[in-house]
Amino acid sequence: MAQKLLRAKKSKIAPKKDAVADVGVVLVGTYKEKQLAWIRKNSVYNYPIGEGDELKPESCANVKELWLYASANAKRHCFSAEFVGIQTKDEFLAANPTYKKLGPSRHMRYLVFKTKSLAYGPKIEGTTVFARVSDFSSGRSKKVAKAIKQFHDGGEFGSLADYLPTELSKLPRERLRVCEAAVQLRFWDLPNMEAIKPTVPFPPPAHPKFTFIDLFAGIGGFHLAMHALGGKCVFASEWDKDAQKTYETNYGIVPFGDITKIDEKDIPVHDVLCAGFPCQPFSKAGKQEGFEDETKGTLFFDIERILRYHHTKYIILENVRNLVAHDNGNTWKTIHSHLVELGYRLTPEPLIVSPHFFGVPQLRERVVVLGVYAPEHADLPLEIQLPRPKSKDQCRLDDILECDNHDPEYELSKQEIEAIDTWDEFYHGIKEKVIGFPIWLDWFKVPPPTGPDEMPEWKQLFVKKNNQLYKNNKAFIDGWLKRHNHLSHFTPTMRKMEWQCGKSVASAWDAFMQFRPSGLRIKRPDCAPALVAIVQMPIIGKYRRRMTVREAARLQSFDDKFIPNPNMHQAYKQFGNAVNVEVIKRCAQSLFQEVGANF
Repeated sequence: MAQKLLRAKKSKIAPKKDAVADVGVVLVGTYKEKQLAWIRKNSVYNYPIGEGDELKPESCANVKELWLYASANAKRHCFSAEFVGIQTKDEFLAANPTYKKLGPSRHMRYLVFKTKSLAYGPKIEGTTVFARVSDFSSGRSKKVAKAIKQFHDGGEFGSLADYLPTELSKLPRERLRVCEAAVQLRFWDLPNMEAIKPTVPFPPPAHPKFTFIDLFAGIGGFHLAMHALGGKCVFASEWDKDAQKTYETNYGIVPFGDITKIDEKDIPVHDVLCAGFPCQPFSKAGKQEGFEDETKGTLFFDIERILRYHHTKYIILENVRNLVAHDNGNTWKTIHSHLVELGYRLTPEPLIVSPHFFGVPQLRERVVVLGVYAPEHADLPLEIQLPRPKSKDQCRLDDILECDNHDPEYELSKQEIEAIDTWDEFYHGIKEKVIGFPIWLDWFKVPPPTGPDEMPEWKQLFVKKNNQLYKNNKAFIDGWLKRHNHLSHFTPTMRKMEWQCGKSVASAWDAFMQFRPSGLRIKRPDCAPALVAIVQMPIIGKYRRRMTVREAARLQSFDDKFIPNPNMHQAYKQFGNAVNVEVIKRCAQSLFQEVGANF
């Protein structure tokens, strides 16, 4: 099973960008004699590649020789190499049926080479060699692990020379490209790898209560929730490269990429499937071609095929609030019917939850789908009892704020401060103190077009209200506009304002604000609006600065040990895209308790 998830972990040595393209001899490693005999007989060699592998297909045209060893420091077998191309597991097995006699393939893709035995020895002068150090350390002793770590950390070869074939250990560092082949998640299970196990804030539990897989993983909101309940991740998938890096930094796991290209048979057995899957329109005509066809072309289909193969005991899915109403309810009906057809008991309607239900000061309604595999009772509705939700008035934004953060990168610009001051003056000067519509400066004196083709009715209504607001406060507004040069020096966004806090605050600087495309939005400071994947981060009025990355993390219930992406804009985006950890944890607890899970 471990080989199913073989990954290539990049060397910590920073080579020049095109170093691998210069490789002339590759794929050195230890092989069983019957494998070498098969290669000689069939004149083909397959090299399994993972997404993180340093050897790229575009570099393979430069590969002229293969060095294969019967064992470390033993007799070397040399082959000429001609790159054929990339083949999937099924394609390779179909083309080479006798390979099955040596054991089934467990890798998704192969670099395939034509081979021919060479009588002469390798010419290592001037040749760059690509090697996987782990191929020569089958014992996985602590001594070998330390030697590999020493090599990766930029030290001398040291004792590594004792485990590599002689000709490799004598190569200069720049001529030996090393890629440590690591097993994606099971790296932690190897008993003698303490020396090179990654040091991360959230390693898997030593004695896990259950296992889970994390699909559309992002930066691991599901992971942290399951980790808090004693779960161990055995597979993760996320296509975004920046999110992958953040995930690896915190959990020591490099998620696989495109889930559509991952064979469900290559995913380990697991107890819980977690997925914050994107919501795409499903085919309305699908039933004409078969029930399964309804979801083809959507990412929900990939969840289906994994569940169909593994019969995962528990499922926890998360999506946007609109999933319930999407396509007049047909999207949810399709998802519900497909999961029931697979044997899952579900709640009649998905749960609609928000972090503020559990005391986290964020208004962010999301849909959570919970299910348990029970094919004989799939038509029996699942009843889930969540704790009584708290109201937003019971939440305190102060609970997540860093009151002593004065980092200059969170400071407001002079123009932003001026815009807030200007609109604060406007609010204090007008008669109305409860404003239930957006204020659009450019429509104060301009009546709305009457034709529905020129302006939709909802917008016409807002323009009429802006006209009336101006008439009610004409003397003040005219003076205000004159004092501030009609706000002509402001951006279009700054020429609009939404006061959404009634009489609960006396000044904008007491509120929670955000510059949005719709204008300066001013809200009550008790609960933050939904954190979204945009760079216009909220403004904490009383501290006159933007919300920090750590505060954004806390809004999504990420532990303070969590290491955000070092790029601030990426960090904000990733937290905005994440699932809320506390929401998922509480929903999972309720599911496990309801069905009597034994963990």
